Amino acid sequence: MRQLILCLFTLINSCLFVAAQDSIPAIKHDTIATTFLQDDSITKKQSLDQMSKNLDRMVADISTREKKAKRDAMIRIGIGVFFMAVLAFGLIRKRKQKSK
Repeated sequence: MRQLILCLFTLINSCLFVAAQDSIPAIKHDTIATTFLQDDSITKKQSLDQMSKNLDRMVADISTREKKAKRDAMIRIGIGVFFMAVLAFGLIRKRKQKSK
């Protein structure tokens, strides 16, 4: 008995819910749809613009990082060459002192 009452209650509620949804005029549906489409297109455009700006900023940051890494590498190579020259100069000088 309880199950029958529960089933009838659920059936009546679902029918009333569907009837309430169908009472919205078709014109209002069209207006809502066009509003959502306009909002969606505006949101998409803003989203694409933001993604484009972020991508440009990211590429600029990567380029800056690469330039800095290249500069740091050149400085390290220069320091290495300088110390190799100092070492060679010291070895040549030491060899000349031993031969005298």
